Amino acid sequence: MGYTHYWNNDEFTASEWQELLLAAAAVFASVRGKHIAIAGWDGKDKPTITLDRISFNGRAPNDFETCAINRTGDKFTFCKTGRRPYDLAVVALLVCASKIGPLQWSSDGDEEETREGRELAARVLENLPEMRLCKEAT
Repeated sequence: MGYTHYWNNDEFTASEWQELLLAAAAVFASVRGKHIAIAGWDGKDKPTITLDRISFNGRAPNDFETCAINRTGDKFTFCKTGRRPYDLAVVALLVCASKIGPLQWSSDGDEEETREGRELAARVLENLPEMRLCKEAT
């Protein structure tokens, strides 16, 4: 099947989803800082970050499969990244989602292959309270 990440989730509460939206924006900004281009589902345009869905891919030609998390839940879904650069964002977002809400994930990647994504997620989660305060101030 290829290098793949798998997950399932129940419905996120409104507050959990708001936290995940902040985390997604921070993850995307961080990977852009590493010159990794994040795009919409088709490898073009912008990622989707809405009240119902987070969806993204790598920017073409470094796209592969879309990573999409739905607020209302997914019983089983997956994303093959082919180890392309946007895999960093996929792993980081899945880790964030699993810490914030009712998402469980697994990966074909070992500890070393997912290390950078896990570290990015830890930094994002550490800064979430600060991001929340900034958002509330605007």
